[in-house]
Amino acid sequence: MIGQIVREGARQMLAAALQAEVGAYIAQFTGERDEDGRRLVVRNGSAEPRTVLTSAGAVEVTAPRRRCLSSTPRSPAAVTNVSATPSRTGSQSTACTS
Repeated sequence: MIGQIVREGARQMLAAALQAEVGAYIAQFTGERDEDGRRLVVRNGSAEPRTVLTSAGAVEVTAPRRRCLSSTPRSPAAVTNVSATPSRTGSQSTACTS
């Protein structure tokens, strides 16, 4: 009984941490827009549930996903300001540079 309570608490903490991390990441790039005014970094549903082994035991966690909407799929490690980059029709992507 106590083990189930501890595992559920661990699951809730992991889920909250993942939600906060993705929320903060998306908020960091809220002002990044394409030439049509659409946001370039958005929330994109949830990943498949995964089992994570914690000191409290195995818990299943569903992580939120985010998506970088640039013309070229790249890692969103660094997102550049749209106004400081060439057009999407140019030779460089407007956001989500690797």
